Amino acid sequence: MDKLRRTIASKEKERNAVEERLNSTKTLEELKEQERELIRQNEEDRAVINDENATSSEREAAEARVAKREGELARLRTQVQ
Repeated sequence: MDKLRRTIASKEKERNAVEERLNSTKTLEELKEQERELIRQNEEDRAVINDENATSSEREAAEARVAKREGELARLRTQVQ
């Protein structure tokens, strides 16, 4: 009887973990919206990078943000595809 209870408890724990993962998973539309937002932010930063009136520190900061977002986009795109 104890073995059966342990088995049931183990299965319940496993089921709860799966449910938690499912509940925390973003929908495809949410992932695509996040992708669009990152792309929009990169476009804004690329405008700063190409702006002749931007200081070198502004350009460097924009380049760093773009590089960081490109990594996020790469990870995100593996989830979207």
